Parts: sequence; structure tokens; C-alpha cells
Amino acid sequence: MRPDGEARSDPNPRAVQVVAHWARWVWVTILAVAGAFEAYGVWVRRGTGDTLSEVTRWALRTDTRAGAAVFLTGWTAFALWFPAHVVRVARTPAPQAGRPRVSARRPCCPPA
Repeated sequence: MRPDGEARSDPNPRAVQVVAHWARWVWVTILAVAGAFEAYGVWVRRGTGDTLSEVTRWALRTDTRAGAAVFLTGWTAFALWFPAHVVRVARTPAPQAGRPRVSARRPCCPPA
């Protein structure tokens, strides 16, 4: 809601597309860098604590019962949430007949 009490209009579709495009590349970069560090840690093997698994065991103290329980609970919750989040099974609305499609060329707001 705007301060004057009126509902906000839909955002500019082009701006949303640009932000979504860059957000994808941010995630790809983060995953690529993390993958490169993990591959380097596995390949070089200078000592302990080089890989993601070893750092996770150290950070969550999985050698204790409490640490193992926290890790397993968190991993199970993630494993249940992530597929539904990616596929969007729970939130995908059924298509509505007669509803117009939003065009990227049409302005977002009607003239006042």
C-alpha cells in the first residue's frame, strides 16, 4: 500500500526481467566459485578442513549427538522444501480462462 492508501500498481515488466536476469547470474557465479573451491580442496588435499564436508562437520559439530541432530533436522527440512520450491507444486495457481496475458510491450500503468 502507498501512503495515500491506494494499492501499488504492477512493477515495470522490463525492470523485473532485467533484475531476474542479473539475479540468475549472481547465483550461477556463487555456485561456480563454491564448486571451484570444493574441486580444488578435493584435488589438492593439503590436509584436513579443505572440503565443504569437513568444514560442515567442524562448524556443526556433527561428532556430537546434538550437532548430528541439528544437521539431520536441517537437512531433512531442506530436502522437503527445496523440490517443492523449485517445481512450485504447492503455489502454482490453475490457469484461468479469459484472463489476458501481460505483454512486456504494454505499459504497466494506464494513463491518469
